Amino acid sequence: MAGPRMEVFRFGIYVFFPIAIMIYFGDPTFYDRHVRQALKDLYPPPEECNKVGTTRSEIMAQLEEIKKARAAKRANEPKSAE
Repeated sequence: MAGPRMEVFRFGIYVFFPIAIMIYFGDPTFYDRHVRQALKDLYPPPEECNKVGTTRSEIMAQLEEIKKARAAKRANEPKSAE
């Protein structure tokens, strides 16, 4: 068998390894570098997102714009020969 020195070494590894991992991954700079940067890349900026109307008139105006865009798209599609 290995003896008491090996047991003390193993105990040190068992105790300090999780502590070292918590210190490394719990550091605020790690969070800023990896998590916040990933979230910035994941979602588009608010300027590029669709804005939904808050009043009935705004919603109806947006709905009319969508209907006009769909109608224009259908008018530009080539007719299929069936």
